[in-house]
Amino acid sequence: MSQSSVEQVPLTALQGVTAAAWEQISQACAEPAWVRDLRQEAWQAYVDTPMPTLQDEDWRRTDYRELALDDLLLYMPAGLDAASEADLPAALRSSLDSGDEWGGLAVQVNSEVVCTRLDESLRAQGVILAPLAEAVNAHPELVRPHLGQIVAPADGKFPALHGAFRAGGVFCYVPPDTAVELPIQMLNWMSAENIAVFPHVLLVADQGSQVTFVERYASQTLQAPAFSCPATEVVVKDGAQVRHVTIQDWGDHVIELGYQRLRVANDGQLHTIVAATGGKLVKNYVDNSFVGSGVEGFHRGFFFTDGVQHMDYKTVQDHLAPYSTSDLLIKGALRDRSRAVFTGVINVRKGSKRTDAYQENRNLLLSKRARSDSIPILEIDNDDVRCTHGSATGQVDLDELFYVMSHGLDKHSAARMLVEGFFNEVTQHAPLEGVRAQLAARIRQKMSGWQVED
Repeated sequence: MSQSSVEQVPLTALQGVTAAAWEQISQACAEPAWVRDLRQEAWQAYVDTPMPTLQDEDWRRTDYRELALDDLLLYMPAGLDAASEADLPAALRSSLDSGDEWGGLAVQVNSEVVCTRLDESLRAQGVILAPLAEAVNAHPELVRPHLGQIVAPADGKFPALHGAFRAGGVFCYVPPDTAVELPIQMLNWMSAENIAVFPHVLLVADQGSQVTFVERYASQTLQAPAFSCPATEVVVKDGAQVRHVTIQDWGDHVIELGYQRLRVANDGQLHTIVAATGGKLVKNYVDNSFVGSGVEGFHRGFFFTDGVQHMDYKTVQDHLAPYSTSDLLIKGALRDRSRAVFTGVINVRKGSKRTDAYQENRNLLLSKRARSDSIPILEIDNDDVRCTHGSATGQVDLDELFYVMSHGLDKHSAARMLVEGFFNEVTQHAPLEGVRAQLAARIRQKMSGWQVED
């Protein structure tokens, strides 16, 4: 197991969005000057960028004003020592244990990476899995070209906040022409209230490499609020193949405002799954940036809301080079008084000829009080392309319900079976059997107590 340098120079909890706070984090991590400069740049961008308002198009459907940053601790130690996974709390281990075999594992609790593990066979091939606090010193030639460059402070107020206060985080590197047969997993776990966490993933798949990477965000539901401001940077170099899975299952006390950008070079392949079931209020950007030609992007995702949850996802299929394809399907189900917003953008830049891009969003309203907004956008600056989109929102189909009931099920059991089948088109693409089973179980859990309305 590997321990982060944050643990070696412990910090006490920090409060207040101030320059002094991020400087303390940087000093505790013994960061080199270039990383400190990144934090300084991000802090200045945060100071100079106004908070988004309901008048901004991207934010007019999501009111985050209950977030009180000044009341939260912006750094919180893990509060535990873990020499191996066996030393982790039972609730945390249950999130990790999907029954799949993992080639590598990293666990972050609150603001600290508490343990990492990488199979020796992968280490011998040059694969790296390390806390960012270590990687910036041990592997600057691999980290520096990408850290804070894929998701940058210029991307907005909260990416800038993340850049200044990033704490913990992992770096994963796969060398050229290396196939990582067993997947690698990163778990971010929150165990405290009244805190803000800023986890970071930097994944670099070098030329011709292959890797499956799963990142999870989870906690139990606590009483007082908490805030997650994550960022994920994925670099898929020429001819590399990456399968990337994100599973968000925060407790109902968490507000999350996050940003992912996955950048794919020539002839790269990117297959992604995004699953979101937790959190009180969630707004995430998922930007798939196809900077090379001949790229293949295949993207599936789902969300399931209940109670008064609010989820807002914006995806971008950004084609910056010719001869690439992307296919995106997002499905959602909404219970009770919850609300979901999906904005899907296909952007074909000038010169990106022969682009073939498709996006679809389908939502099930499981309550008459639930609300779903679906906003497909095509921004095409080229003639020689094929770009289409589809969007549909409705209730459980009565004809399908009658058909299932004709096989001996009562109305409510039949309806729950139809909802499970609705999500199967997404969950079947999860690359690991255990992860698929976990997602299916979470969907069933979200339906607990639900009955179809007349």
